Amino acid sequence: MLPLSTVHAITDSLRAAETTAHRAGWSRPPALLAIGEQPATGGGPPRIVAVPMRVDGEKWHRHPGGPTAVLAEIATFLRDPVAQTIISLAAEHDPRTRLLGWAVIYDDRVDAEHGGQVRRVDAVDLDRRLYRLTRTRDSDQVVAVLDDDPATEGGPPTRVPLTDMLDASRRPHPAARPR
Repeated sequence: MLPLSTVHAITDSLRAAETTAHRAGWSRPPALLAIGEQPATGGGPPRIVAVPMRVDGEKWHRHPGGPTAVLAEIATFLRDPVAQTIISLAAEHDPRTRLLGWAVIYDDRVDAEHGGQVRRVDAVDLDRRLYRLTRTRDSDQVVAVLDDDPATEGGPPTRVPLTDMLDASRRPHPAARPR
């Protein structure tokens, strides 16, 4: 179970990523983020970072299933033996750094609850906790909602593929390890 301080740090990291997206403007392609924990220099607490992962902007727009289907394809790719080997090698390169979760930032068309176009940040962490940050187009405020219960019915459509991505990237298949 992640400590509360880490949950707060993840939320802060996601809020910072959303602020960066807000400054870049609206109607941009979604952004995929790996949420990681890096050891601090000088013996302090570890740093929580949200690192952008490169996904072709056109892929987000061209896929008939939309961003959720793109995330599902990424989860499938992460299970590929080549990807599993890369994940294993990366973990061996710096075992002090660990993946805590995955997130996606995207603009949502219309949201009846919030009354207009919104930007969302959806994320899932190791405890399968859902983070959902929302900003309406005409607001300077970001609302963060966390759902600690992975058995919760419903939720955003991004929850399942983000969880699948986390599962795929955390458990390298033994056959994928170089001999």
